[in-house]
Amino acid sequence: MLTSYKELVEGKQYIIHRPDIQTFWKGTFNGQYQRYFEEYPNLIFVECVRKDHLEPDYRMNLGPYKNRVDFHKTDIFHDVEKIKDNSKCAIQNMEKRSLDLVLKRIVNEHFEW
Repeated sequence: MLTSYKELVEGKQYIIHRPDIQTFWKGTFNGQYQRYFEEYPNLIFVECVRKDHLEPDYRMNLGPYKNRVDFHKTDIFHDVEKIKDNSKCAIQNMEKRSLDLVLKRIVNEHFEW
C-alpha cells in the first residue's frame, strides 16, 4: 500500500522505492529535517537495508544513526504492516475459494456458507 510522505509515522518500518535508480530500501522512519535551500523536507530513515540486482543486501553507515539514509518526497513509500495484512487477507480469500470449490464438487451442487 502506498503511503504519502506526509503520513509517515516515526518508529514504523517502510519499504522505499527510488524509481530514478531502480532500488528498494527497507528502513525505519526517524523524522525529517528541512534545509533552507530545498523546497521539501528530507526524510530520515535508520536501520536501512538496500535490495537491488547489483548487491542483494547492502547496508550504509552514515551519520550518528545506524545505517541512516535520507529520502525525498518523490520516493515511493510502502507500509510494511499494511503489506502483511493484505497478504494475510489474500491467503484467507484464496483458501476460502478453494474450500468452496472442493465442497461444490463433493456435494455436486451450488454450495455457500
